[in-house]
Amino acid sequence: MRRAAPTPQQIESVVQELSIVAEPLGNEMQTYFAYNRGRYVALAGTVAETLALLDQANSTQPLRMLDIGPGYQTIMFRRLWPDMQIDTLGFPDDKFPPAPNEHRIVFDLNDASDQSRWPELANTYDVITYCEVVEHLYTSPVHSFNFLAAGLAPHGLMLVTTPNGIALHRRLRLLLGRNPQELIREDLSNPGHYREYSRTELIELARRAGLSHVFTRMGHYTTTGSPSSRVFGALTPFMTMDLRKDMAIVFRKQGGAR
Repeated sequence: MRRAAPTPQQIESVVQELSIVAEPLGNEMQTYFAYNRGRYVALAGTVAETLALLDQANSTQPLRMLDIGPGYQTIMFRRLWPDMQIDTLGFPDDKFPPAPNEHRIVFDLNDASDQSRWPELANTYDVITYCEVVEHLYTSPVHSFNFLAAGLAPHGLMLVTTPNGIALHRRLRLLLGRNPQELIREDLSNPGHYREYSRTELIELARRAGLSHVFTRMGHYTTTGSPSSRVFGALTPFMTMDLRKDMAIVFRKQGGAR
């Protein structure tokens, strides 16, 4: 059953509500939200674009989503698509508890390299949102792609968002003799980014897991608000795709319904 896509005004209103959600979560979570605010706006639009590709015209069943790494975006999805069944997968997180009708699957995606450890999913899913997680894994994305692709319905789509590892600002840092990659953190519960990928790398890794590329959106969605960040944001529309900071890539199973 097709639903109308949320309007830009509806998206902005819900993202503004997320800023209120962030207030009691402490300075770190408030800073994280402020940095990612534009990404949530862009993500809502990309999810709407992805859902529009699903052939649900003759279905009376609600759409089913699996959101990887529950967070602010999970709340946003619930509010923008209240009739969609949303399950989540990731670590336990008291800041973002499951909704009453939601299945929460606890699983470390680094363990997806061992198929015998794959958890049983509650459903097969029309769409899987895999947002800002793959860069935190110390294992190859091929393994998590294999696991998640097994949970996609035949017509399903998977949306992956992640920083662009070869964006212009990272190249400039390297030219200045500064490593653009952060150090692995000492806190094992929050290890930071182990590896960031380029667009072509992710498309190739997904292909090895039986996923084919549908479309890519790249832009400058995360920002510190600093003068240099504002300059890069202003220049982004004039940059080639692979110089842009943030990327969203949609995949489907190879040979899946179109």
